Amino acid sequence: MMNVSYFFSLESLTPLSAYHTSVGYFHIYFIYLVLFKFTMLRLYLAFALCFSCGLGAVDFDFNTTPCSIKDNECIVGLWQNAVRSLSDGRPDLDIPALDPLKLDNIFVDVPGLVSLRFDGILKGFKGCIFDKARTTLKRGHFKEALDLHCDISIAGRYLLQANSSALFGRDGIIQADGEGKVKLDNLYFKFLMDFLIIQDEEGVLKFVLKDGPMGYKYKIKGPVVFEGNNITLGGQDISPLVISFVNQNWRLVLDSFGGPFFARAMQEVGDFERAFFRHVSATSYFKENLDDYAVKY
Repeated sequence: MMNVSYFFSLESLTPLSAYHTSVGYFHIYFIYLVLFKFTMLRLYLAFALCFSCGLGAVDFDFNTTPCSIKDNECIVGLWQNAVRSLSDGRPDLDIPALDPLKLDNIFVDVPGLVSLRFDGILKGFKGCIFDKARTTLKRGHFKEALDLHCDISIAGRYLLQANSSALFGRDGIIQADGEGKVKLDNLYFKFLMDFLIIQDEEGVLKFVLKDGPMGYKYKIKGPVVFEGNNITLGGQDISPLVISFVNQNWRLVLDSFGGPFFARAMQEVGDFERAFFRHVSATSYFKENLDDYAVKY
């Protein structure tokens, strides 16, 4: 009858009847099991650590292949990719959302004419088309002008008081506590950015956008369409009358009251670009060696 009473040793299957001659094998086997389990535990922990690090790794979801300073088409493509890929924001990188863009606590006050407070959001930057880029370099500075055009919308809640006689020739105060929206098509921007070129303590070249509002110009080719409700005069709803007036005179309205909205939006765009360049080095942006342009900090 076959003897099946075996236990595993390191070298072979050893009969139990031979155990008295192989006590050392048992000890070696026991040590082997301990070492094996300890090694596997270390491998598991290392894998788990690497996996968790991978989840938290910084990874831009767009191509950062550097461009030549003179290759404006490449720079246009880089910005197009950056805005489309990052417009939702990256909280892990402290990159704020660009689309939708919060526009809270916007105040417009023209003494004797109108007082307006607005809280809402702007949408459309993600779909902007970048048309042109122009770059200039001098020691310590990198300047870039970007031309782009967009279709955007701004929607939210407003509180309004306006002098009716100044607007419609009727005595009284127009009051509003409602919701509104404006859609601006063919909005053309020129962003004017002035960066410092610095070399940090680790020798990495960085572009740092100067503090304060980013330079910009804009032109609205239209059409522009306003919507709104709950606009009253003497207890009577005159929303259709007011909305018709602003739609017929949208250029005058935006020239008079659009400034604070654009200023806030451009401040947010500047914050987006500052955050972007905290994670994109100069060598990731331009192919050329910029060491001679950098100022050490």
